[in-house]
Amino acid sequence: MKKGGLLLLLCLCATQSHAQLWRDYKCFVRDTTGTAWVHLFELDAAQEEKAISALTGRAILDGFGQPLARVKTVVECVPLDVAFSSTTARQLDSVTPK
Repeated sequence: MKKGGLLLLLCLCATQSHAQLWRDYKCFVRDTTGTAWVHLFELDAAQEEKAISALTGRAILDGFGQPLARVKTVVECVPLDVAFSSTTARQLDSVTPK
């Protein structure tokens, strides 16, 4: 019985370490026409680097879920409550509705 309990505990711990942790990020991106955007995305914080690289080709949506543009380049992504390191991104972020 003790071995079975230990095995169950190990399985639960392994499952927890691979769980997705979704978090809101604001990303400074350029679309296929070269236009700069600060756009909000919900990404898996546990695999942040992979999630950010997967944004290329993703649609930038308006408030109604309609596509406005497609991401060509991701310049910088930060959690929603963190300031961008780029001055250009900070300026654009200050005038982007949230």
